[in-house]
Amino acid sequence: MAIFSQNNSNTNVDFRNYDRDKPNRVAPYTLEKTYEKKLKKMLDACGLNCASFDVIYSSDDAKYYFLDLNPVGQFGMVSSPCNYNLEKEIALAL
Repeated sequence: MAIFSQNNSNTNVDFRNYDRDKPNRVAPYTLEKTYEKKLKKMLDACGLNCASFDVIYSSDDAKYYFLDLNPVGQFGMVSSPCNYNLEKEIALAL
């Protein structure tokens, strides 16, 4: 999920400084395959098969900047707004 937080002075440093009057726009997002492969390689090296990532994309230099990895990451905040239906996908996989 992409969170467009940069045009709001409340959220441009940390999107968690919610602006209830002018909420940030969120949208489904697909990482570039080359970056996705790098994240998968890191997961493999850590012995993980699932995690949440925080990444910033800079349009200034067209690069991704990795912030953190959460191996017990919650997916509810991305599943519903982006219609990913991750709960259904997990249930079907089980």
